Amino acid sequence: MKRTLLIKRIALAVFRRLFAGVRLLAIRLRPLTHGAIEDRIQKKLNRIVEKNEHVSQALVLVCSKEHGFRKFFSAGLLGGKPIHVNQPFHVASIGKTFTAVLVGQLHQEGKIDFDDSVSKYLKTSLLRDLFVYEGIDYSDQITVRMLLGHTSGVADYFEDPIQGQEKFLDVMKKIQTNVDAG
Repeated sequence: MKRTLLIKRIALAVFRRLFAGVRLLAIRLRPLTHGAIEDRIQKKLNRIVEKNEHVSQALVLVCSKEHGFRKFFSAGLLGGKPIHVNQPFHVASIGKTFTAVLVGQLHQEGKIDFDDSVSKYLKTSLLRDLFVYEGIDYSDQITVRMLLGHTSGVADYFEDPIQGQEKFLDVMKKIQTNVDAG
């Protein structure tokens, strides 16, 4: 009788542990809500920025068509204030690489031809005064290929103004001032 009771107690203890393990596994494998996913991603991004001395800010897009998830996340500080997903950033020369890749993808899809004039794709108002040399506007002669190869003759407008307009750097400062004020 004592042996049967001991076996029952052992079996009950094993069952309880097994049940606790299954319950824990079920909790860990339960589907996460979008809010829980967002919270985990944000915490991970914050830790990455906090621990990496070479990364002061991060802006990330996480997108999954399969799970119906698309969200921007941001981490870090700018001027002592947390950055946000609508924060304007000057990405410098890396923007050329991003643009070239995107234009290359559009070319592969047959949506852009490298030898077309940029005026086919961009509004006249956007091209105004960009390709003027000695009083002649060359906008209609500049091709997509020329822009991608940096042979179009377009000037560096980061520090120098477009004819009759503000310097890009001054425009960015105004945008940042407006963001800080808002």
